[in-house]
Amino acid sequence: MYRLLFIILYLLSGDTPHTGRLIVQVNGINTGEGGELYTAVFTRENFPKAGKQFIGKNCVISAKSISIVFENIPAGEYAVASFQDIDKNKKLKTNFIGIPTEPFGFSNDAGMVRPPSFERSKFIIKENQSIQISITLR
Repeated sequence: MYRLLFIILYLLSGDTPHTGRLIVQVNGINTGEGGELYTAVFTRENFPKAGKQFIGKNCVISAKSISIVFENIPAGEYAVASFQDIDKNKKLKTNFIGIPTEPFGFSNDAGMVRPPSFERSKFIIKENQSIQISITLR
């Protein structure tokens, strides 16, 4: 009995991770091109390294604007990158000098030709908070 009470008090003490909810509204999707939409949430240390995202989701292109919901994100600073994978090869296609040839975007609509800094793209998720950000693909 006392053990169960101790466990309940420990869980309620605040030692459990505090999380929030992130809704990413991706706009400017080219529905005529089709493909898939890849959206990834990054921490400072790994932004925007492919395959190093904190969490990511992909979905089939169905509209010019799509909302992606990420639940239980620990409170902290994050940045988001998204791209439309037209050729469905799971990679952002670039030309011979490294400029993306598939639509892409970052949180705070930062960056035009190359990835922006984390500082320009970051936002904060607070515990028990639900925030919505918007990205426009270019």
